[in-house]
Amino acid sequence: MILTMASKKYSDQEIIKGILNTEPPIYQFLDAMFYQKVINHVCRNSGSKEDGEELYQDVILEIYLCIEQGKYDLDKPRTFEQHFWMMVKRRWIDRLRSRGKTVHTSQLNETTRLIANNSEAEETAADIYNKMVAFLGKCLEKLTEEEQSYVKLFYYSRKSLQAIADHFGTTYDYARLKMHRIRKKLRKMVSDDPELGTLFY
Repeated sequence: MILTMASKKYSDQEIIKGILNTEPPIYQFLDAMFYQKVINHVCRNSGSKEDGEELYQDVILEIYLCIEQGKYDLDKPRTFEQHFWMMVKRRWIDRLRSRGKTVHTSQLNETTRLIANNSEAEETAADIYNKMVAFLGKCLEKLTEEEQSYVKLFYYSRKSLQAIADHFGTTYDYARLKMHRIRKKLRKMVSDDPELGTLFY
């Protein structure tokens, strides 16, 4: 499948390669294609803008780790876009359930049905979060003090990007860029030490 944005076109293979190699044009393309749509989806389904931002960032990181560990199968019938949205909807349903919320909308009910019919094992939001914390604990000492503070606030305290920006007295855009750079560092750490990546599976 070819994903298109304006004059840019990327095949699923190019997107997978770009994610793995942390190519800026690919990440910019993903932001343009999916970032606001994920936020809209979350806001329509009992969440906030901050929830959507965090979900998008975590799904992108999870996809990277999946690819890096050889868990992403290009031969599956699903396209990258279908795979991306399946993960987004799965993770959001899990997060709603972990908050004790009931999933009512027809869109999410349809996703629940698809997940129930999927033979792959499904992890809960708590499982993913606990593995993320274990991974971050391994990597934390390799980050600067400021980066460690960002990670602790975002992943451990589960603060929104706006709350983090307020904490540091900076702008939302700066905090978002900072987290993007930190995630890039984390992806590099996984590449350099494959043992860390196994914590996610």
